[in-house]
Amino acid sequence: MDNPLNILISPLDWGLGHTTRCIPIAKELHNRGHKISFGVNDEQKFLLEQELDFGNYIQFEGYNIQYPRGGSMAIKMLLESPKILKRIRTEHNELQVLIDKHKFDLVISDNRFGLHTQKTPCIYITHQLNIQSPGLIKNQLHKIHGKYINRFTHCWIPDSEGKINLGEELSHGKLHDNCSYIGTLSRFNQKATSENEDIDYLAIISGPEPQRSEFESIIIT
Repeated sequence: MDNPLNILISPLDWGLGHTTRCIPIAKELHNRGHKISFGVNDEQKFLLEQELDFGNYIQFEGYNIQYPRGGSMAIKMLLESPKILKRIRTEHNELQVLIDKHKFDLVISDNRFGLHTQKTPCIYITHQLNIQSPGLIKNQLHKIHGKYINRFTHCWIPDSEGKINLGEELSHGKLHDNCSYIGTLSRFNQKATSENEDIDYLAIISGPEPQRSEFESIIIT
């Protein structure tokens, strides 16, 4: 990382949390002199443009996941799985074209399974080493996720390794050889928070609709 690199960062569009936690990573890489491009949809681009004064933007389709308004989340995700798998295959092929066109030296994928290639090093960011789900589905998901993780050069876990951490069981357990903890990520700095000392509670809500809006209405009520 000593020489300037041409880096593509592409976060999952499953809400905006994946996008916001890429902001401190992008800032750090930019400050080190690297060229940053973002593979994002319109909503993600709008957010990043409010936060950053650098970066090139490449239109990149997301998964467009919708959560159920009621009923079983597991069944809903099972029904969505063909669309998800199709998008993973498509984005993998699209990445090869982007690398040939833009000559990226490094790819950083936040939870996008298809953004790996043999053409250049690829980093996968995830806090979900152990995806939480009912019964036998959990074990199967763990195996599938592990196969995807192993296709990347490195896997960054945005959490602390020790007992004091945010993800607990979700982000801890047996690590793959290419995994390492990088500490918690936040786009906020101390100056920004100290200027708002009258704030007692702060809630930042993200995630797919309609559950995001429904959760917001509960908090406001």
